[in-house]
Amino acid sequence: MQFPENGQRLARLSLIDEAGEKHVRMANLACVGSHAINGVAALHSDLLKLTVLHDFYELDPGKFHNVTNGVTPGAGWCSATEAGGSDHPHDRGVVGQQHGAGAAPA
Repeated sequence: MQFPENGQRLARLSLIDEAGEKHVRMANLACVGSHAINGVAALHSDLLKLTVLHDFYELDPGKFHNVTNGVTPGAGWCSATEAGGSDHPHDRGVVGQQHGAGAAPA
């Protein structure tokens, strides 16, 4: 065990919150059960490492990554939906229709 002398840290790392009524700490459970923890942006990853999941980061820093999918604020679909409409098939009412013979493509 990496931190046997620190009872407060062990309590924070526990899967069960034992202060008051016991309940499962789902974020802790996810950290233990995952091989990687990814923030959705560099800022989010840093917040996880420095605050929310700091104890888990110190326990296993190699688990924490920052991989994004390239979507940035202000992407075209954001402005289209904020304006009240878009060309997305869902907004045109064609989601779920089969596009075969006689059907117009979306």
